[in-house]
Amino acid sequence: MRLRSSSWQAALIGIVVIKAVLSVAVKPGSFVVSYSGISYLLLLLLATGFATRNAFQKTSGSRSFWVFLGSAYGLWALNQAIQLYYELVRHIETPDESIADTLLFLHVVPLMAAVVTLPNRNASDRKLYRVLIDSLLLLFFWTFLYGYSVFPYQYLYSTSSYALRFDVIYLLENLALILGAGIVTLRIEQPWKRIYLHLLGASALYAVCSAVANLAIDSGGYVNGKLYGLGLTVSVCWSVWVPLQARHLDGGRVASRGPDRGDNSQSSVWAMLAVVMISIPIVWELLRRNENTGLRTLRLLVAVATLVCLASAAYIKEYLARRELASQMEETLSSMSRKLIESQEQERLRIGRELHDDISQRLAMLSAELDQLQQNPADVQTRVIKLRKQTTEISNDVQALSHELHSAKLQYLGVVGGIRSWCKEFGERQTMEIDFSSDIASALPPEVGLCLFRVLQEALHNAVKHSGVKRIVVQLAKHSHEVHLVITDAGKGFDLNAAKQGRGLGLTNMQERVRLLNGTILVKSKPMSGTTIHVRVPLESDGFSKRAVG
Repeated sequence: MRLRSSSWQAALIGIVVIKAVLSVAVKPGSFVVSYSGISYLLLLLLATGFATRNAFQKTSGSRSFWVFLGSAYGLWALNQAIQLYYELVRHIETPDESIADTLLFLHVVPLMAAVVTLPNRNASDRKLYRVLIDSLLLLFFWTFLYGYSVFPYQYLYSTSSYALRFDVIYLLENLALILGAGIVTLRIEQPWKRIYLHLLGASALYAVCSAVANLAIDSGGYVNGKLYGLGLTVSVCWSVWVPLQARHLDGGRVASRGPDRGDNSQSSVWAMLAVVMISIPIVWELLRRNENTGLRTLRLLVAVATLVCLASAAYIKEYLARRELASQMEETLSSMSRKLIESQEQERLRIGRELHDDISQRLAMLSAELDQLQQNPADVQTRVIKLRKQTTEISNDVQALSHELHSAKLQYLGVVGGIRSWCKEFGERQTMEIDFSSDIASALPPEVGLCLFRVLQEALHNAVKHSGVKRIVVQLAKHSHEVHLVITDAGKGFDLNAAKQGRGLGLTNMQERVRLLNGTILVKSKPMSGTTIHVRVPLESDGFSKRAVG
């Protein structure tokens, strides 16, 4: 691939060198220079073919970008073919009423559409309807400008002002393309930044040379083979290189950014701005009385039709975007409900296992001991003391299990006192040290306390299962208008990314509880480097969050 790319690069440079030599050595306007337009057409066909191939192969992870680029190059090639037909077959200049200039003007619109596709976005955010409607908005706007300022003088009211009008609006269109490509190039990431830089360079060089060539044509001094002709050839070779070098970059990692939720609103703003801009010439036409009535009517019809098309496209995009958002919200709600049900089932399974494997077995052993005592009443006092001890332990374990489900101490002792008492009980049951400390003197809201208590429960249970340590540090502090809970152990640690992708719901439960109180949770852990969980919860939360956390 690299060797083939280098060969094409050398070939394109060779074409430019040959064109430069011909421009210097051969007399301008000669037979050889006149037929150089054929190479110009072949280069455009090459660019069209390479862009189309990239679209089929989805080079660099995007298809729409290359479809628009191939469409632009195709329209450009068709314009060149028409010009060659009149020049080499008919031996006349291309007439103004030919569609060649229209195709030349329209070929910039797909280039703009390619620029605004922003192919570095996540694939899930590159919805086809967004790309199509954005391209239609561009097409409607620039078609209006052409139909309003150029079309009547090209086909209906032929005047000498047509050429100047076309040159001005075509230059404005190219400048808009350069501005848009420059802005996007600053924001986009590799490898697309390099692709956009090449596209920006080719477009800028073409805009300059095209403007100079058009001025020469209008002044009657255009000669094939001048320096601006060489610049146009260089810009076309550069355009061929854009899809070629993209295939060379396709082996690298394509960086993508997250979805841009402002994309739909930005498109709507641009559509509204276009409507306002189109309304200005409508008012202008209504106020002017000294112009041809037919021309004024035609312009009004073009403006009104464009307004209808822009409004329809913007409405369709907003409608589809709302449907997409509703679908995403439904998906999110369904996912949350599923996770909630799974979490409840896991908790029920844990409680059932503890009751069956621990409490139930110990009660069965206690019953057996009582049967033996009834059958053999000897040494009653010693055996009663032993049975009493077993009964007390079972009672304490049932009480601890009850506190896991709902700790009444949070209500009677307050948040800090309740958490301190639970940490002490948990440490005694698990035969480990829970080093709890707090500098909070005032009472905390119940919903905040319940959230922190549940997060602490989950974190300590996970530490007991996976960390392999006998000491855990728990810190509860208040800073400004936030409560901070920090849980630290020096155990085995874990891979955070693997944990998020796994089926465990502990981390998800903690995150959701904290999120419902508009708080944040930061988990730092690496294998064999311990774990730190830092929870920050604001003391001002909305009513919905208060109901949802419990």
